[in-house]
Amino acid sequence: MKTHACGVAAALALAVAAPASHALTLYGPTPYTSFNDSPFFGMVALENFEGAPILGYTALNGSPLGPGALTDSVDGANPGAGSIGTSWYSGLNGVGSNSIGFSFTGPLPTKVGLVWTDVGFTDSGSIGGPSQVFLDVYDAGGALAGTLDMGLLGDALASGETAEDRFGGAFLAGGISKIVMRMPQSDDWEVDHLQFGAPVPEPSTYALMGVGLLGVASAVARKRRR
Repeated sequence: MKTHACGVAAALALAVAAPASHALTLYGPTPYTSFNDSPFFGMVALENFEGAPILGYTALNGSPLGPGALTDSVDGANPGAGSIGTSWYSGLNGVGSNSIGFSFTGPLPTKVGLVWTDVGFTDSGSIGGPSQVFLDVYDAGGALAGTLDMGLLGDALASGETAEDRFGGAFLAGGISKIVMRMPQSDDWEVDHLQFGAPVPEPSTYALMGVGLLGVASAVARKRRR
């Protein structure tokens, strides 16, 4: 009986120590007016680019923008008159970019989201779009895990409108190392409300869980022998 119990415990420990890999789940694009509209609300940390940055991420390019008449922030939006909030802009030192990326440090998050808020000009010179938007998600090893096609976004306005804001997100149990939102036809656009969380437990945590299961199984076996 003891051998059987320990065998079961060992199998459980192996299952815990080496969890099965889960496929990437993509969310969006969905309308977004506040954090309450996120499928990850209450489960992840929110970076709204207001005040001091939160820990756990690094911006790969771009810069904060606002408040101002041409800023489109989720927070404090004032349709037709810009925003009193801050967004993250695709440009830095006068140089724009077709992509905005964020990488993650420490225990990698399993849930990540980002909100596209505005396009100023497209490469063709159109004001406010519409233009194609994509969200690339990278796994813990740095490989591209999948891409969310967010469709054509833009409402032909370059001020702080909220009706056009769209959320894109992903869940990957093995951890997400980086996300990149792309707008191939524009280098003049904004995002807001970066959100990430539910980190993957460290390997040492899995090991401790395995030891705990073995201990419980051994105790049960000893009790049955007595």
